[in-house]
Amino acid sequence: PKDMVDLWDDALHNVFKTGENGRIEFELPSGAWIDWLMIPLLSDDGKVSSVITSARNITERKKMEENLKNSEAEYRAIFEGSKSAVAIFNVINDGSNFVFKDLNRSAEFIEQIKREDVIGKKVTDVFPSIKDFGLFEIFQSVWKTGKPEKHPVTIYQDERIKGWRENYVYKLPSGDMVAVYDDLTEIMQYEEELEKNQVRLKSMVRILQYNAESVQDLLDYALNEAITLSDSKIGYIFSYNEDKKQFILNNWSEGVMDECNITDIQTVYDLDKTGIWGEAVRQGKPIILNDFQKEHALKKGYPEGHAPLNKFMTIPIFSSDKIVAVVGVANKKTNYTETDALQLELLMDGVWKIVDTKVVEKALEMSEKRYKAIFENTGTAMAISDENMTLSLVNDEFVDLTGFLKKEIENKMLWTDFFAKKEVPRMKKYHRLRRRDSDSAPRNYETILKDRKGTLKDIYITVTMLPETNNSLFSLTDITEKKQSRLKLRKELKINQALAKIYVPLISPLTNIQDISEVILDEAASLSGSRHGFVAIIDPESKDLVNQTLSKKMPLVDVSNDREIPEEIRFSIGSDGRYHGLLGHCLNNKEAFYDNEAKKNHSVLGLPAEYWSIDKFLCVPVLIEDELVGEITLANPPGKNYSDEDLLAVKRLADFFALAIQRKRYEEQISKSLNEKELLLREIHHRVKNNMQIISSILNLQSFTVKDPNLQSILKQNQSRIKSMAMIHEKLYQSKNLVEIDFSEYLRSLTTDVFYHYSDKTKIEVDLDLDENIKLNIETSIPCGLIYTELLTNTIQHAFPGFKEGKISVQLKRIDDHIMLRVSDNGIGLPKNVNFRETSSLGLQLINSLVKQIEGTIELDQISGTSFTIQFQELKYDDRIKI
Repeated sequence: PKDMVDLWDDALHNVFKTGENGRIEFELPSGAWIDWLMIPLLSDDGKVSSVITSARNITERKKMEENLKNSEAEYRAIFEGSKSAVAIFNVINDGSNFVFKDLNRSAEFIEQIKREDVIGKKVTDVFPSIKDFGLFEIFQSVWKTGKPEKHPVTIYQDERIKGWRENYVYKLPSGDMVAVYDDLTEIMQYEEELEKNQVRLKSMVRILQYNAESVQDLLDYALNEAITLSDSKIGYIFSYNEDKKQFILNNWSEGVMDECNITDIQTVYDLDKTGIWGEAVRQGKPIILNDFQKEHALKKGYPEGHAPLNKFMTIPIFSSDKIVAVVGVANKKTNYTETDALQLELLMDGVWKIVDTKVVEKALEMSEKRYKAIFENTGTAMAISDENMTLSLVNDEFVDLTGFLKKEIENKMLWTDFFAKKEVPRMKKYHRLRRRDSDSAPRNYETILKDRKGTLKDIYITVTMLPETNNSLFSLTDITEKKQSRLKLRKELKINQALAKIYVPLISPLTNIQDISEVILDEAASLSGSRHGFVAIIDPESKDLVNQTLSKKMPLVDVSNDREIPEEIRFSIGSDGRYHGLLGHCLNNKEAFYDNEAKKNHSVLGLPAEYWSIDKFLCVPVLIEDELVGEITLANPPGKNYSDEDLLAVKRLADFFALAIQRKRYEEQISKSLNEKELLLREIHHRVKNNMQIISSILNLQSFTVKDPNLQSILKQNQSRIKSMAMIHEKLYQSKNLVEIDFSEYLRSLTTDVFYHYSDKTKIEVDLDLDENIKLNIETSIPCGLIYTELLTNTIQHAFPGFKEGKISVQLKRIDDHIMLRVSDNGIGLPKNVNFRETSSLGLQLINSLVKQIEGTIELDQISGTSFTIQFQELKYDDRIKI
C-alpha cells in the first residue's frame, strides 16, 4: 500500500541523512505486523554508501499488546503459546521493587530459568544488573503513569547470563506489571558482525590502496588497521619459521614503545620457550584471554618493563597450510570475542595474501631486473622473437651489431630482415622445427647477418626456446674477425708448413740451389693456388736471370729455338742495365706486385705465340738486404684472384730462398777457404817432419864419428826422440782431418823404428797389446810418444845386460774415460836404491816431466821385472797465442 511505501521511503531517507539506525513497524494488508530494521554502511568519507535491512514478524506481540488492552482473560489464553517472553510482576512497597508472579515458557528458555524457581522473588534478585541495564527505571515509570513504554535494544549481562533484549512494559488493570520482550542476541550479533565486516572491508580497502614502500611498511600499516578493527590499544606481528621453530619479531605497534621500558628488546624466540602467546602456533587456532592478569597454566610471564596487558588475543596466520606468522592485539576496553578473532583472522589472511603477492612481485621484479641486466649486459647481441618471427625485444649490442634503433626494431621488424637472403630458408626451417620439438633444430650454428649498410658479417648464433612460451631467444656473436683470424691462422699454418718443407733441403749439405728452387716453387704454387710459375736466381757475374724450374714446372712453354727443353734458361739483362718484358717491373724496382687483369698489362703485350696465356700473375723479388739475387713468379690461379695475403706468403718464401742463396754462397766461400787452409797445414806438417828428419840424419852421421859408447848412446836416444816427434807430423799430414792420429798404429810404427836403431838386441821379444781406434790430438800425441820412446829405449838398453834374452810387453787400453799405457819387461829391474821420481837420469826426469804435462799419473811395479803404468786423458786444445 502507498502509505506503507511512503513510510518506508521516509525511514530510509532519514537513515541516509543521519547515518543512524532506522526502525519502522507496520501492518500488512494480510494482518501481519512487521518490524523492519535499517543499518547504514559508511564509506571512507563517513557518508552512508548503502543500507542493510532486516525484518521480523511481530504479529503475536502486537496481538498480545491488543489483548492486554482489551481483556486480561484473553491474554491468559495466548500467554503460554507466545514466542515472545512474557513476565508478570506484583508491585511491592509502592513500586520500590517488583516480584515475579508468572512467566511463560519462552521466558524460561530465553533466561535459562524455571518458573517455580523465580516466582515470589524480586526482579533485582533474579536479574542483579537490571538497574544498570535501565529496565528497572522503566518499570517504575510505567507503574506510576500507567502508559506502556519501550526499552530499546540493549545488552544485559550478569554473572549468570548475557544477551541483547528489547522490552515492552505495560501496566495491567489489576495493577500488575507485564514485560514482553524478545531475545535479539543473534540479530545483534549478526548486526555487529555486519558492522565488523564493514569495518574490516574498509580496512582491507585502505590496505589495498596504501602505497607501501616495502613489505615491512605494508605490515606496519596493516598492524595499525588490525588494532583499529579489534578496538585494541597495542599489537605485534611475529614471523614464524616452521623449520627452525622460531618466532622473529616483525613489528610492534607504536603504542607499545610508549609503555615499554625494556632496553634490550629480544627479536628471536624459540617456540618451546614461549608462553600463552605461542599457543596460537602450538594449537593452530586463536587464543583469547580477557583477564590476562589472572593465573593461567600456559602463561610463563613476561619481562620486567613490558607494556602492561589486560586483555589479549592472538591468532595464527596460514599460508599454503603452514603457519607463517602470528598477530597479537591487547587491551581492548571490552572483552575480545570470537567475532573479533574471526574478523582479525579474515583481515590478516587478506593482508598476508597481499604480502605473498608483494614478495612474489618483488621477486619477480628482482628477477626481471636481473634478467634485464643480464639481457643488456651480456656483451653479446640478444633478441627475443615471437612465433611470427617478430622481434619483441633487443638489447644495445643488437642495435650496435645491426645499425638499427630499438624503436625501429621492436615489434616492427622480423628477424628475417637481418640475415643474408641465402641463409633465411634454412633458418626458417629451424624456426618451425624448434616449435615442434626444441631438440629437432640445432641450437648453435654459423650464419651471415646483413646490417643496415648491407655489410655482411659472419655470426655465431645460439637459439633457445623461452620456457612455457612460443618465443625464442637469439644470442648473436660477431665472429667475422675471428673467422678471418681463423683463415689467417690456417694460412699461417700452411705457410709454416711450407717453410718447414723448405727448411730441410735448405740446411741439407746434399742439396743445391736447383733442388731448393723446385721445393720453393711447389710450395709457392700451393699457397697461392697458382697453376704456373717459376723460381730463378741472378747470376752474380753476368746478372742474367737464371731459371732452372721453368722447363719442369711449365711444360707447355716452348722457349728454345730447337724445340728441346734445356736444363737451364737464361734471361739476359739489357744493355741499359734493365730487365725487359713481363718480369722487368719486379726486377727493376725490386718490388713485389700482382695483377689480376694481366692481359691489360703492357708487359704481357707482344709475348711469343708459343707462350702460355697469362690472365693473372704475381712477382716477388728475392733480396739479400738490397741486393737482387732472384725472383719468384706465379700465374693463373684457377677460380680466384691474387690477394695481399698471397703476396705476403710468397714474400716469406722469398726470404727463405734468399737465405738458401746466401748459405750456398757462404758454403762455397768456406769450402774454398778450408781447402786452402788444409793444403797449407799439410805442407807445414810435411816440412816440420822433413826438418826433423834432417836433424835425425845429422845426429846419425854424428854418431859414426864418435867413438865414446856413452856419447853414441846419447845421440841414439836423441835421434829416437826426434824420430818419435817427426813420425807424429808425418802421421798428421797423411791423416784425413789433420787434427788427430791413430795412436795404436803410431806405437807400432814407433816400436819398429826404435828396434831398428838397436838391431843388436835381436834376442828381445816384444808383445804389443794395443786397443784399436784410439785417436789422440797433437797436444797429447807428442808427449805420449816421447814417454813411450824413453821407456822403450831404457828397457832395451838396461833391462837385459849382456845381450840376455828377454820380453817387453806394451799395452794401450781405453778404460772408461781414461787411457792406460803400460810398458813392462822381465829383465833385471831398477836398482833398489833408485827413486824414479827423484833421479839424476835424464830419461826418467823427462818421463816425469812429460807425464805432468799431459796431466797424467805414473806408477812403478817391480814385483817381476819392471812395469811402468801411465794413465791420462786426452788434452783439450789450448791456444798458443795469449793476449
